[in-house]
Amino acid sequence: MSGQEPKRRRPNPMDERREKRKLPPRQEQSLGERAKRKSLAFFASVRERLQYVKAVIFGQ
Repeated sequence: MSGQEPKRRRPNPMDERREKRKLPPRQEQSLGERAKRKSLAFFASVRERLQYVKAVIFGQ
């Protein structure tokens, strides 16, 4: 194997996308807070639907 060059790996396009997505800290924080609010709202709506289903099933 001496004298041969090592195989070169193809560049991964996902690496470029990850690098491009880097945001300033304030934007990252606001995105995180927005995601947290969305998930809390989703779980609240699931809880409401669950209460409705319980009421229908158990006749409360």
